[in-house]
Amino acid sequence: MHNGICPVCGAAEVYQKDGGLGGGGTLTTAPYWKREGLFRPLSHDLAVTAFICRRCGHIALQVAAQDRERLADLFQYGGWTHVPPGTPQDD
Repeated sequence: MHNGICPVCGAAEVYQKDGGLGGGGTLTTAPYWKREGLFRPLSHDLAVTAFICRRCGHIALQVAAQDRERLADLFQYGGWTHVPPGTPQDD
């Protein structure tokens, strides 16, 4: 959506706001448990930009470039699951 076109409906009615939906400036990720059983807080505050399509209401959040290297820890320990290309969507 960062190019001004909605990927869902194709409208050129995309608006953006730095700081996410609430305007606080960051997305704070939740604590997690490491596999070894040791508690390690995931204390990353990730700078985000929110995008919303005026026509269909599709919302996207994009993590700022300077925070993207922090995503490796989030994906490894934060309970996120990779979605392979071609995965059927739930409607």
